[in-house]
Amino acid sequence: MKVQLQTIFRFFRLQKNQYNKQSTIHLSHETVSLVIARMNSIMELEQPYLHVGYSIKNLADELKIPSYQLSAILNRELSKNFNNYINQFRVTYFKELVKNGMANNLNLKGLSEQCGFNNRNSFTAAFKKFTGEKPSEYLRRYLCNHQTSKIDFIN
Repeated sequence: MKVQLQTIFRFFRLQKNQYNKQSTIHLSHETVSLVIARMNSIMELEQPYLHVGYSIKNLADELKIPSYQLSAILNRELSKNFNNYINQFRVTYFKELVKNGMANNLNLKGLSEQCGFNNRNSFTAAFKKFTGEKPSEYLRRYLCNHQTSKIDFIN
């Protein structure tokens, strides 16, 4: 009898969890589009990804939606989890820093912190995931190409 009750409770818990996950699907296409547009706008204009520890809850609060809905939108509509979404902006920001000459003033640890990463290892893993190379390789290649073009310009 005890085993049967546990099975029934597990069944109802499973049903409840499935219902909660499916309820995030019930946002209209227009609502989802507006959330994505607002989310991208926040990222581009306010750059919250530069703050270490910025979380899905922070973004969900700014968008005034529950974090589980934001997670569902990211997963289903953009095929990304929150970390991948935010890290793409951070990697792009790093590339802009390099392009603007800011990389000359900081080491990779300092650059990773300036881009919002908790540590250099997280930064290196994310950078390699999105670009296929380590940030040090990218930096070396960029600086080498940039210096070569300066020399060509002088000659």
